[in-house]
Amino acid sequence: MLFRSVAAPRKELSEAQFRVALAPRIAAAPAATGIERFVLDSGLTVVIDPLPDGEVVAIRAVALAGQLAEETPGLAELWSRTLQPPDLDDRAFFEWMDSRGADFNAVNGRNTSGLRLDIGADRWAEGLDLLVSALRRPRFSADERRRSLRDLDEEDRLLPDFPAEIALREAQRRLFGEHPYGRPVAGERRRGLSAAKLKAFHRS
Repeated sequence: MLFRSVAAPRKELSEAQFRVALAPRIAAAPAATGIERFVLDSGLTVVIDPLPDGEVVAIRAVALAGQLAEETPGLAELWSRTLQPPDLDDRAFFEWMDSRGADFNAVNGRNTSGLRLDIGADRWAEGLDLLVSALRRPRFSADERRRSLRDLDEEDRLLPDFPAEIALREAQRRLFGEHPYGRPVAGERRRGLSAAKLKAFHRS
């Protein structure tokens, strides 16, 4: 599990430096006897929780961000639905995951954003490379952005069929008012959420 510290990064690390710093410790994890915690030069706090006989490696990268950090309502949710690794187009990316039995996606919440990857233990190095490249050089496909915006619009259209969700949104609006917590995580008016804004949100 990987967590970015709350403090500002002290030093930018390249993808190669990330791999050099993390790979030996992950490789040694199956023989470890307990949870290991350390901090990289960048300020990133890393936690490794070994499962000696596990067949799957789960890697998580989490930062304080999410809805609380977005300048435009819905930006963080769209970020989570469109972020992909940089070196594969849409088709190649899904083929990569399918051929390795892997699962990769970005996640978004009220005050956190992150990446998650599950992959076979024998392919952890490939998984680490993919996740680090997505962290450092994310790709926001125009096709995926348009598709995600359509999906969000469709979810809004179907909202009247879910009275519990309507009640929850109204309760949040009354409780938090103009605070970001008072609006839906996915936003309500999402026009103008460009690729440039998605990239700026990721860098922040």
